[in-house]
Amino acid sequence: ETFGDQRMAALLNPSSVSTDNQMMLMARASGGGTGYTASINFKNNKLIISDLGAEGKLDEIDLDDVASGVWTPNSSIYLEFDLIGNALTARVFNSPGDSSPIAELSYIDTLNLHTTGISGVFTQAAKGDGPATYGAWDSVSVTSVASIPEPTSAALIAALGGVMAFRRRR
Repeated sequence: ETFGDQRMAALLNPSSVSTDNQMMLMARASGGGTGYTASINFKNNKLIISDLGAEGKLDEIDLDDVASGVWTPNSSIYLEFDLIGNALTARVFNSPGDSSPIAELSYIDTLNLHTTGISGVFTQAAKGDGPATYGAWDSVSVTSVASIPEPTSAALIAALGGVMAFRRRR
């Protein structure tokens, strides 16, 4: 099945045998090697959003910097990847069901190169660094979603609803 606007999520379980893994959620991919990924590079503890095509790495953050004290390197982590229009957002949680992410990375693809495609998971070893990759995924899901309002938009809608309710009571 192909997806346009979607939310992907999975529990990433790196192996203690090798920490050279980069575990990825891939979305809007085509057979021609294009699409987007949200990944965690367990070698250097980076959360990364990439374009599988010509653009390559789009943005990254260091989990050791933004999630210090709540992030345990090389441990299982829950990764969520939203693709709504040209807005790409990756969120990291300690476990499924947590309400607050320990890290979040957003990117707007102004070229909007990939609008639909297949979704999946994959892993790769850091280039030239050691043995085969090890790791597993659990609770993998892909859900087609309607446009999700940004938090500021949702707050504005709630505020307007409150004003209208107040005006009706008077």
